[in-house]
Amino acid sequence: MSAVPKNAVQPSTKLPAETWLALAAVVGLVWVWWPTLADTASRWGDQSQYSHGFLVPPFAMILLWLRRDMLRKKPGRPAALWGMGFLLAGLGLRFLGTYVYFEWLSMASLLPCLAGICLLWGGWKAFHWAWPAIVFLMFMVPLPHRVEVGLAHPLQRVATLASTFVLQTMGFAAFSEGNIIRIGEEVRIGVVEACSGLSMLMIFFALSTAVVLLAARTPLEKGLIFISALPIALAANITRIVVATLLHLYVGADFANYF
Repeated sequence: MSAVPKNAVQPSTKLPAETWLALAAVVGLVWVWWPTLADTASRWGDQSQYSHGFLVPPFAMILLWLRRDMLRKKPGRPAALWGMGFLLAGLGLRFLGTYVYFEWLSMASLLPCLAGICLLWGGWKAFHWAWPAIVFLMFMVPLPHRVEVGLAHPLQRVATLASTFVLQTMGFAAFSEGNIIRIGEEVRIGVVEACSGLSMLMIFFALSTAVVLLAARTPLEKGLIFISALPIALAANITRIVVATLLHLYVGADFANYF
């Protein structure tokens, strides 16, 4: 048993200053963004097109866990200046969004702040590890109202026309009046805004992005997977409208409305 020399260098158990700064930034972000996060979560529960938002943060955590080996090979060197730059940029966007009452900007400003924390903690190595999860968090942010309305109305019209065409090919005397599908003189099926397919579009794009981030595929294949969300969402929504119309004809209006 040998004695340890007095002048031997002992390993330091103290956390680096950058790590303490990153932890303080996390606490500050939770405090600053808490009202916006609570309001966003309430929209997930109230608006069906954003109900997938509850699954986005857990998936981002799973993605970080699956990529954890990237941090084990060699510790990253904190990039304090870049980290503070991202933090200040995020806080500036937060202030601007609050000042002009732009809710989407207030919520989206959290993402550059998260990137800044990664840079403060582990530098560009940590940023490379975390950036897919940070980008995926965009799916938990509800769309700006103007964008939401701009997408919903064309999708609503496309769903009406396509569903009418499918019913016609099935042999029904269907035609559209605006966003209403008429079969004969009595049956009228209204394709309301909730049936525009925006909900399915958001969900399928989130799913396709998750598959792209997890799948070991070529860039071309990943691009095709991502783009496929659009036709799949449209087809699923048209199928829902056609099935609801058939239920209205053969089962009853009450059951069709419930469906």
